[in-house]
Amino acid sequence: MLSLVTFTETWSPEDMLILLKNMKSIIPSQDISKFKTTESHMDWNDLAFKNFTGPMCRQKWVEISSEVRKFWTVSEIVHDAEERVTNLYKGKKLKKHPKFPKKPLAPYFRFFIEKKAQYVKLHPEMSNLDLSKILSKDYKELPDEEKMKYIQDFQDEKQEFEKNIAKFREEHPDLMPTRKSVRETQDPPQKEEEEDEEENLP
Repeated sequence: MLSLVTFTETWSPEDMLILLKNMKSIIPSQDISKFKTTESHMDWNDLAFKNFTGPMCRQKWVEISSEVRKFWTVSEIVHDAEERVTNLYKGKKLKKHPKFPKKPLAPYFRFFIEKKAQYVKLHPEMSNLDLSKILSKDYKELPDEEKMKYIQDFQDEKQEFEKNIAKFREEHPDLMPTRKSVRETQDPPQKEEEEDEEENLP
């Protein structure tokens, strides 16, 4: 078995540049994940080349990156900090922006919030899961005219949300693309709406 020293000595500068070039080719173009997150998601076996296996490539990267970090200057760290602050709300954190419009609740969840307290009093022994099942069943069995109230409220707020999201996009072009994606221009399935809104339930 090769020792770590021998393991390291087999790498020429040209080999290390090939490794770095290969790594750049598989990193997402707009990668904003933490260093360790992106590193952990890499398939090192895909980076193997010549006689260098995936584990060997990973070990070499650990050595290179640890050496590079020793030579960071304060100005470089400040620059990275500025990037971090500027991109604070990009990606998955976009919805945490203080001015990001709140998505309207789907019809079922409007019914759920309105009726939950009443059902809790009627069935204090039931768990939240069992109560949710009963509420879901009762909502599905509502007469169309009663259900339409929740649907109409949702549609009204959805139109307002679309106006607000368009305004937000204009005011923050750095956070959102100017063109709507196909996903945004189509009405999502009811199941998907319910899954998205579960996070907003009390």
